[in-house]
Amino acid sequence: MGVTYGTGKDVFQKEGIDVIIPSGMERGGGREFVLVSACDAVILIGGGSGTLNEASAAYQLKIPIVALVGYGGWADKLANKYIDGRKRFRVVPARKPGEAVELSIKLAEKSINGFEKE
Repeated sequence: MGVTYGTGKDVFQKEGIDVIIPSGMERGGGREFVLVSACDAVILIGGGSGTLNEASAAYQLKIPIVALVGYGGWADKLANKYIDGRKRFRVVPARKPGEAVELSIKLAEKSINGFEKE
């Protein structure tokens, strides 16, 4: 699935995405918020400002975050850290893609019943 900027569906067609959702929103946070709001957990891989927006949205919504480390960007910077001084929850680090998926499923199942602060 891909949530695109603007209204066009052609953005992800080259990448083989089978479900394309045009958000009608431009860059700057709106699209990221729509995408993250639909998630039970978020996996960060590398990332620039859009990834930081997605991590911030997930944190505000108390959606668990797993960071796949070793790819640089915000995933490496946020791994095993709190996003702010409220210390709602830490971004959970993972070293391999499979581990990131397993952790995100476990955290999502836990958060469905009410996210527990550390």
